[in-house]
Amino acid sequence: MIRRAAIALLLSVPAGGFAQTTIKPQIRPPSRVVRAAVCIPTVMSVAPRLSEAPPKTFPTLSAALQYAEAHKVCAVVVTLGPATYTGEFLITQPTTLRGQTGVTLAGPVRNPSGFELAMENLAISNAPDVGVMQNGGRLALSHVSVTETRRVSDAVRSGTAVELRGGANATLTAVAIDGNDGVGLYLDGKGTIAHALDLAVRRNRIHPVAKDAFARTSAFNRVGAIEVASEAELYVDRFDIADNEVIGVLVRNRGAAHLRQGTVTGTTLFKVAGLPDSYGGTNIMSRNEARIELTQFTSSRAGACGLRLARAYIKTGVKGEVHDNAIGLCILEPGPGFNAETCVTTPVVRFYSNGTNVDGQTLPVPDPSCGLPNPPPGCDKAGATCPGVPWK
Repeated sequence: MIRRAAIALLLSVPAGGFAQTTIKPQIRPPSRVVRAAVCIPTVMSVAPRLSEAPPKTFPTLSAALQYAEAHKVCAVVVTLGPATYTGEFLITQPTTLRGQTGVTLAGPVRNPSGFELAMENLAISNAPDVGVMQNGGRLALSHVSVTETRRVSDAVRSGTAVELRGGANATLTAVAIDGNDGVGLYLDGKGTIAHALDLAVRRNRIHPVAKDAFARTSAFNRVGAIEVASEAELYVDRFDIADNEVIGVLVRNRGAAHLRQGTVTGTTLFKVAGLPDSYGGTNIMSRNEARIELTQFTSSRAGACGLRLARAYIKTGVKGEVHDNAIGLCILEPGPGFNAETCVTTPVVRFYSNGTNVDGQTLPVPDPSCGLPNPPPGCDKAGATCPGVPWK
């Protein structure tokens, strides 16, 4: 008797006419369950005083990351002792970098292949070219500062502090981006999305090549301290964006951003040799089918425009203030169906102490009374289009 076998009956009829039955057993081996290997993170300590004793201790961060790459470590957790670490830090495995007090990375952190990367309690300062670059995958920054990233070439991207692209998904908590020689936070491409809580972006400078192209050809590329481009998305809760060059927040080419509870202030103008005018000086700009939603915000002290539209949309929520700008709201060309009174002043947004409240063709000055509980007649503009950015 054959146990646990599949039996096949094969019937054949010989020339003599009698049917003969041939029994051919087919035995299938028992199925094997393939279980994925469990990843146990490799924990490393890094400090200049430590001797090289892989995989536990390393004198430099570069040595630890190179070991992880050479041995294809499934995940590495690196505890960094107080020191300044120089080099170019290439992420080739899922990695967590945890700093103690006084940890500075004086070099770029690049993650071109989208491995999961987390950085906690450390500073990235004086890095050449870029501070953090994440292409795809997940990035988490917590209590991290990125300062004084340096330009090293004429490429307009050089000097960027934090760059997210390729569908990267980032979480930024208590992140300060200050005094860099390029864009502070740059998001590019569909599927690229960042959520930020307590974000500070201050005193960032725009690459001279990008400024020159902006003034001469209206090239809006790498000219925002925060720039959200090409269907990328940004959601920020509690922000301080101050004293940056050209544009404070630029959302363009179908990008989307929702900013709530914060201030954008003091964006400066610039001049280009040989040209008579000044350029930039916009706190918040929505351009080329982009959408921005603002809730509990202040836009103030812009060299030119507190808010600016160019074939795009801005929608405001409660408790907005636009004040002490050269112009409160600049509308080069509104998006289809956009109406300033409906989209920017309902609910209440206060425009005050601006040189001009609104600069735009055939557009009325926004009437703050339209946001009151009992608005006067004429505030309801039928057919107005105010596409917002629902919070995710």
